[in-house]
Amino acid sequence: MSTGTTKLDVVVSDVVPVNDLVTRFHFRRRDGELLPTFSGGAHVVVEMRDSDRTRLNPYSLMGSPLDTREYTISVRRDDVGRGGSLFMHRQVKPGLEMVISYPVNLFSLDLRAKKHLMLAGGIGITPFMAQTSQLAAAGGNFELHYTCRTASLGTYADVLQQRYGSRVKLYHDDREERIDLDRLLSS
Repeated sequence: MSTGTTKLDVVVSDVVPVNDLVTRFHFRRRDGELLPTFSGGAHVVVEMRDSDRTRLNPYSLMGSPLDTREYTISVRRDDVGRGGSLFMHRQVKPGLEMVISYPVNLFSLDLRAKKHLMLAGGIGITPFMAQTSQLAAAGGNFELHYTCRTASLGTYADVLQQRYGSRVKLYHDDREERIDLDRLLSS
């Protein structure tokens, strides 16, 4: 983490496999206090102490910004990456004490918009989980278009459709379904 970044001491409260590639991690403060507030689109940097090496990876917060009892992230396993996702998938278990940064938002909603048109692919759905929750709580108008390889790899697609119904449109690569950007952007 960069110099001057405030850190939070957390404990992993739950680890939940979501599908073949994605696992969800829940963090609570070690001291039991509420975590700092955040807005949809925010991320934290997770500090991973792997033997003599420390990895720093940013992950989008995906829980409701209205509930700061815990932070939730999802990590897609990358078997040929730099090792952060493998560390999270193989070594992080409930009860593990970790360090994360305070939330930073480089992908915040423009709340002046009359409607939010959201486009997501694969694990890129995670910031939209918090953003749709924030918008729904405020009565905001949004439409989410989410593309994924297959239905089984549609991380949180079922949750999003259950919560928001027709505001969520799904596209599957294996069915050769594509987002019609020209049509969407023309209206």
